[in-house]
Amino acid sequence: MNRIRWLDPLAETGMGGALRGPMKNLEQVLREKEQQLLDLQQEIAILRNAGQILGVHVQPAGTSHNGHKISQPQMIRAILLEHARPLHVDELRKEIEQRFGTLLKNGDITSVIYRAMRGGALFRKEGVNTFGLIEWNGRPNPHFKKRKSG
Repeated sequence: MNRIRWLDPLAETGMGGALRGPMKNLEQVLREKEQQLLDLQQEIAILRNAGQILGVHVQPAGTSHNGHKISQPQMIRAILLEHARPLHVDELRKEIEQRFGTLLKNGDITSVIYRAMRGGALFRKEGVNTFGLIEWNGRPNPHFKKRKSG
């Protein structure tokens, strides 16, 4: 008789027991991974600059390491994480263009953010056309009211 063997999906990452402990462990692991992501993004920027100096054509791609397209909310979140502060849509647009080679209009960025906010995910309004990450405060967004269904 075959037995189903449950595998720990995080065992290979060295975080096998991280999600079984208290919530603080999850938050700590999340912060560590976000810092690693920021470090990698800085290394990538340095390598791209070196490629330009050496005359090597390094084309910024709006794709992840595995070749799949990065979504617009993922691009916005990555930029906000990198800057670690709320940004105006003008800054987000410029950073997305530089980093991912993707041209977006301010209205497109705002639309993407508001769609995510309606779902209660990722972003929060911090000021006029200025947005941050909801995870920075962990509180519901007081600037955005959900539409009444009906």
